[in-house]
Amino acid sequence: MQLNQCSASMQHLVEEQDEVSFWYWYLFSYMVNLGFKLLSNYSKSLAIVSLVWAIAMIIPNIAVSTRRLHDIEKSGWWYLLNLIPIVGQIILIIWWLKQELMGIIDLVLIQRKKCRSIIL
Repeated sequence: MQLNQCSASMQHLVEEQDEVSFWYWYLFSYMVNLGFKLLSNYSKSLAIVSLVWAIAMIIPNIAVSTRRLHDIEKSGWWYLLNLIPIVGQIILIIWWLKQELMGIIDLVLIQRKKCRSIIL
């Protein structure tokens, strides 16, 4: 469902997307790409399909990533950090995870306060 929501809203680049659909999109894209790469070792025709898939997914991946960057108050041009091998991708992943990590930290702090109030 989240994947359909993400792909259906791809035409509306100004809308916000929730984090779950973003991560489902990347999980889906990565798993299909990995499957094609593994199967392309056995067949040349699947290697061509893998190449077509990779080329077809360039624009949707850029659109989803840019929308996520806009959701975290960054310019879409920051996606060009992917051109820096490894370091750029790590920076983008940290930015994409930042909001989720802050939410988890807030939940832990709230639970800690509740536990202290119960003990005292």
